[in-house]
Amino acid sequence: MQSPADVDHWLSEMIAVLDSRFTVYVEPMTLPAATAELLAWLDDHRQFISAQYDDWQSMLDDFRDAFTAAGPKLRRAVEHWYQTVESQFVTLFTISIDANGTTSPSIDEQTRVTTRSAAAALQAHLGSDQPVKAAWVDLQQACMSLTQSVEDIEFKRKCLWALAQTRRQDTSSRFGLRRQLVEVMRGIKTTRPPEQQHPQPAESAISTPDVVSPHQADALAWWQRAQLCEQILLRSPRKADCIVWLRFASAYSYQDEVTHGQVTLYIAQRLGASVGHPEWAHNFTVVPHEVLDLPPATEENDRLGWASEPGMVYARVFLPDIEIHLAPVQASTLVSALVQVSEPHPETWSLLEGHLLFADDHLLTSWGWWPSDLPDLPPQFPFNDAVSRRIELMDSTSRSLDTATVEQLAAALALSNALKRARDEGAEATVMAAVRAIEHVNAWAVGGRSAWANFACTYFKKATARAQLVAFLGDFAQTATTEVPDPSPDADTPPPDLGDIHEDLWTSSAGVDYFNVKKAIAHLTRLREIYQQHWLHRGLAEMESVFASGRAVAARLDTYGRRFDAHLRRLKRIRNATVHGGPVTPDSCESVATFAYHLGHFCLNQVITAYLTGTDIAVHLDNFREQEMERRHKIEADSAYDELFVASPI
Repeated sequence: MQSPADVDHWLSEMIAVLDSRFTVYVEPMTLPAATAELLAWLDDHRQFISAQYDDWQSMLDDFRDAFTAAGPKLRRAVEHWYQTVESQFVTLFTISIDANGTTSPSIDEQTRVTTRSAAAALQAHLGSDQPVKAAWVDLQQACMSLTQSVEDIEFKRKCLWALAQTRRQDTSSRFGLRRQLVEVMRGIKTTRPPEQQHPQPAESAISTPDVVSPHQADALAWWQRAQLCEQILLRSPRKADCIVWLRFASAYSYQDEVTHGQVTLYIAQRLGASVGHPEWAHNFTVVPHEVLDLPPATEENDRLGWASEPGMVYARVFLPDIEIHLAPVQASTLVSALVQVSEPHPETWSLLEGHLLFADDHLLTSWGWWPSDLPDLPPQFPFNDAVSRRIELMDSTSRSLDTATVEQLAAALALSNALKRARDEGAEATVMAAVRAIEHVNAWAVGGRSAWANFACTYFKKATARAQLVAFLGDFAQTATTEVPDPSPDADTPPPDLGDIHEDLWTSSAGVDYFNVKKAIAHLTRLREIYQQHWLHRGLAEMESVFASGRAVAARLDTYGRRFDAHLRRLKRIRNATVHGGPVTPDSCESVATFAYHLGHFCLNQVITAYLTGTDIAVHLDNFREQEMERRHKIEADSAYDELFVASPI
């Protein structure tokens, strides 16, 4: 790999990417996610019918796109295995035509078996060292390149993370890959907490130690840091015999102790009083030695102490030989399922946040504690509160809300609330709640005359593309007004006009700060110059190029429109599989959950707006569609960028 022309700039962007300083929409699924879904479809036990054919083709297209979008090194590393799979597709389906000219697809079961074998081999290879090394190099080279887009780089990071997850690496916790790789690339001390320490692999690409001092790390060349990161990516996560403790509130047990498989439940009155008393082990059938052996001082720590209140039950989950970072999630899933199938009364057996984790009999305080029993609330900063601003918008646009309107809004608001709750439940729940919302809006707007996916494409494709462009511009321009171009201690003072730009783009009202994303367009050139050696440069340069002309803006919107089509096809496929008992994989849901969430709300918001303005829903949506088409024409023909920014009361 060639050395980048400007190492500091490359490292700055690489660190920002690894640290998830910016996240943007990406169109394709990662190759591990697409391969997992392909295997799920090949293993589908339902009898194939013609109605499934389009969903099969959608899934196969996503699989092909995942390989095409991968970096060149990763493609080369998996090409043999991928081509073996892809070559089977030509004979996977047979199209027959009857006497009436009606086409009827059927699946070849023998080809299905051979394709499944080839896909399993590809999946196994994706978990080996070579693809991880290749994806890591692809990400580095993308950051070095001057021609790669922000979305290209983000997709390569997602590919690397997906490959790490196939190896059961920790990509989410505070001690996971994100923090470790960022620390190495920054050249600061890098170490794992004691429960994650590993011996060095027998064969190492370089002789760099696993733990280096700040001085040593800073002295490493960029390529040495990159190779040290590669070692971190390749080593296996440590396993241990783990015991996870969880708590239930409003839980009442007739027994002091009850065991089911790997789970034992204890009432708090008995367990809490036994902490620090190993001599009381005879009182338990399943002896919680790790709790009885805790020092008495533990009870003085409000994050580690064990309560003895009636109505609280502790759950002890034993998970042998498991990756440490996966233990809390798996324990919570197991216990929640056990309680749910036992049909508790409403408002009882509520699983509280927090946990304690023991690995090989050692309490890992870096991995968990008991938080406050009160629900976590977001920080109450003024800029989090947009309610009064939206009420003001409603008033200024002659929108009214009264008791009659509230009754009309009830169904739409219920769907909106359900979609928000679904986001907390997970990707699959989000997908289904979003589709349910879109289907209702389709029925209200056009009587369900068209399929919900066609309806969404017809009425909301252009609007969502416009919203995504505004969001991209806003994210990078707003960050540029709050970041320092050079954060190093001996850096020059930021240019004075950066403060002028900040003052021009930010407005304060009643203690709330508002960013004027529309006015940011005029400052893109100067911001790009100021952040020439900063990770923001790539995104700012992209936006400067986009807003060079109305045609360039329209081309970007068309790109977002094609991505809308790809995501919508995937959303339709997942919805059909969920409703009809087909294959649904977590990664496929995750890849489209954000899109589904925003599209569902976009649809519902137009219904709410129609009610607030006293307009028939069908008429309002027809007008909405016409306005979006007119906006697109004005943007392309007249460079009327103001058409991108439309104030909305909701």
